Amino acid sequence: MEEVRVNLYVRTFHPREAEPTLHVATEKLPRIRLRRHGIPSDILPGRAFWMTFAEQVLTPLFILLDGNDIFFAPNFFPPPVFHTAGSLAVTVHDCAFAVHPEFIQDETLRNLRRHLPPALHRSRAVLAVSQSTRRDLHRLLRVDPGRAHAVLNGRVEAPPTEARACAVSEPFILFVGTLEPRKNVLALLRAFELLKAGGSGLHLTLIGRMGWKSDTLKAALSASPWADHIHHLSHLSAGEVAAYYRRALCLAFVSHYEGFGLPVLEAMGQGCPVVATSNSSLPEVGGDACLYLQPDPESIASGIRRIGADAALRSALVEKGYRRAAAFSWDRCADDTMAVLKKAVR
Repeated sequence: MEEVRVNLYVRTFHPREAEPTLHVATEKLPRIRLRRHGIPSDILPGRAFWMTFAEQVLTPLFILLDGNDIFFAPNFFPPPVFHTAGSLAVTVHDCAFAVHPEFIQDETLRNLRRHLPPALHRSRAVLAVSQSTRRDLHRLLRVDPGRAHAVLNGRVEAPPTEARACAVSEPFILFVGTLEPRKNVLALLRAFELLKAGGSGLHLTLIGRMGWKSDTLKAALSASPWADHIHHLSHLSAGEVAAYYRRALCLAFVSHYEGFGLPVLEAMGQGCPVVATSNSSLPEVGGDACLYLQPDPESIASGIRRIGADAALRSALVEKGYRRAAAFSWDRCADDTMAVLKKAVR
């Protein structure tokens, strides 16, 4: 990494002091430069003009003058004002917009359909967060496999548990993620209702914000006969979420499609057994450390029932989960990313 110079282009409209963490990090790493305009956020006269000038003139000028060997866009495609960036590499986190467009927010779908194909065509290298996503890029978007590289995500170590970490005292099933149709939370709710109708004493805890196209789920949660046993928590710290993983009977991650599935890794790293759907990237991430099922309520309920009734199965999944989670690290992800970028430059 020592011989590589990194320019970080920041498109926010705030004083440099507003980002102390990034500022300190770049000071400690002299070959990493924070490249941004110096226009303060409290300018009132002509604010809109200066914002436009900074984003459409100053930032592209920085890029042009820096003469980068390659420009890395870590979130699908670069912003349009970055057209002067020259050689390009992008990371694609999933192909949900091509596999399940009905689950995607309208504006997001329009942007991906408009901007992602030309970015993929132009890129010297395309990084995919899983082999499953890499295959989808070739199958659905005709990306040459020689330019597509699987660089798997890592797992963030959770900070120490906080004082008021877990507010649910009863045994509970856990879901973590945005509550939107692709995550299949409605089927998880129906599975929970099946379990309750069979006499289960479990609760259901949903951690994550309400996302797009969630009106049906909101109505179903409110109308559920077991609504008082369902807990929705929108804003928790990483330490609090880790405590919920450690207390849960299991994580139920039953998506219709995932480009990677970070909550699976997070749960396994905290000793939480995982039941997951056997589609897309989830078997690749979970390996032999998850109990796999189909995305319908009956199958989900059956899997959760097995976890609750079979202590030996639960213990085996916990042990395998620790080993599986340890194989994923952000250090390795960073090293693999740099190797791909260097190869693309050469």
